[in-house]
Amino acid sequence: MTITVPVAIADPALPLADPADRATFTTRKLEHLRWEREDLAPGVLALGDASYDNALDAQGSATGAAASAVAVAANTLLAAGYAGATVWVSGTTYALYDVRFSPINQRSYRRIIAGAGTTDPSADATNWALIDIVRPIVQVNASTYTAVAGFHYEIIYAGVCTLSLPASPGSGNAVEVTVSNAYDNVLARNGSTIEALSENMDLDVHHLVATYSTSTWRVSL
Repeated sequence: MTITVPVAIADPALPLADPADRATFTTRKLEHLRWEREDLAPGVLALGDASYDNALDAQGSATGAAASAVAVAANTLLAAGYAGATVWVSGTTYALYDVRFSPINQRSYRRIIAGAGTTDPSADATNWALIDIVRPIVQVNASTYTAVAGFHYEIIYAGVCTLSLPASPGSGNAVEVTVSNAYDNVLARNGSTIEALSENMDLDVHHLVATYSTSTWRVSL
């Protein structure tokens, strides 16, 4: 969020001209005319510009906040829907539409043919269908923003944006990023490493997914 600080308009150097005081009338009047031309008019324009810039920034922040609220609500529903999944057990008979997660890759699968089997759902497309959770999209219209795992961030900020990865991530945490104006933005490591390097990453591509695995963020395009 960028805030333009308004600057107060300086007062005239002399009081307003007083018709009853002929000795100072001319000097005061000339000073008042100079003040209107050199201080008042430019100052009013600057204050108007500052108000306009701040209003645009406030609109962008409000739009981002609304998008975040929608994304959080969607993610909450997804989490509620899949939180009940338990681990798949070889040889167990499962009813149609049962949901279990694979002990191999921890992803959730839905049973599409009732029955039992000894093949892990991740390798059994005949009986199990992957539940592909689409990450909720959050539009980022700010110079700095901190990501939360499980979301898809679309950077629409016109200037340079630094998107920080989540702090203290867990294994399997993922952040998806789409950039409309690539080559200027930054993916900040936020205390972790990216590809085992203690360096931030230039966002010089339009799309990537960062997944935290084996103690570092792994980036795939």
